[in-house]
Amino acid sequence: MKINFSILSVYTFTLVIGSFLYVTPVSAAVTCDVEKTVDGVTTTVLTGAPLSGTMVTTQLPAGQYTFTAICSDSAPGSTEFSSSITVTVLSPLTVTCSASRSNVDLASNAPVTWTATASGATAPYSYRWSVGSELLGLPVNTTNPKTVTYLTAGTKTGYITATDSSTPSQSVERACTSDVVVGNSNANFDLNHSPNATMTFLGRSAASSPVRINLDTVPGFNSSVAFSASTTKVRFLNTTTGTNVDRNIGMNFYVPGTRNTKTNLLSNDTEGIDVVITAQDQIRAGTYPITIKGVGGLPLVTKEYTFNLIVNVLKPVFEEF
Repeated sequence: MKINFSILSVYTFTLVIGSFLYVTPVSAAVTCDVEKTVDGVTTTVLTGAPLSGTMVTTQLPAGQYTFTAICSDSAPGSTEFSSSITVTVLSPLTVTCSASRSNVDLASNAPVTWTATASGATAPYSYRWSVGSELLGLPVNTTNPKTVTYLTAGTKTGYITATDSSTPSQSVERACTSDVVVGNSNANFDLNHSPNATMTFLGRSAASSPVRINLDTVPGFNSSVAFSASTTKVRFLNTTTGTNVDRNIGMNFYVPGTRNTKTNLLSNDTEGIDVVITAQDQIRAGTYPITIKGVGGLPLVTKEYTFNLIVNVLKPVFEEF
């Protein structure tokens, strides 16, 4: 009896026993046992397999395995035959990549070096840098490490594909473990306003006239400045006791001339943003400084800007505390 014992895939570990030829008539069923030997230790992984049995093993750790099929039948004078095959199981291919620095100033023209490292499977490895939506200025190529000088500000992300030398080959793609923030130290901004806000109380609550906030930028600023609606403390008059109480006022940002929310000013924005102050309780007449915060640029810059809230009270309001 001749046994042809083969493996179909080194990755799914499917073993096929088949192509049995007999030199004597077969009078009974032929069955096979399969043994696995690794590091000198032999275990039986399949018993009583039919002539064309298939064995699918679970994922095996990396290493070298010898599978042996031992087959026999009950025909008179039959002989037990065996055949073996050695399988090398590779460890999975992995790849990581990182940048030589996490922050760089656009004005410095400082280069950034991206480096990829593969392991597992079969060396040597080939590399291909991929272009992603956040990876500007880094063309697709196979140089590793790869050095690039960025021409635009923003957050840059590297993507790498590694391929091993096994047959068939394995490939894996990964995003790099760190990003590079390219900032512009020349890209700064200031705020200006006109006019100051005026709030007139005819009753308990009131809303101010709008204050127009505009953006002043230096050359190279191509980001946006974000504002957030908030509350702040100002001094309210308790008309019953004649004392002052700190209370909240609202701060809202709108498209100029509307009540549609607008919280960002772009670098080329000539329209501006309207700030409207609201209060649910009367404030003593007077002038109050109001501070807003704008956040923008790369790296992020936070600017505080102050304008005045002028409060007029045309009639007293009495309330209980």
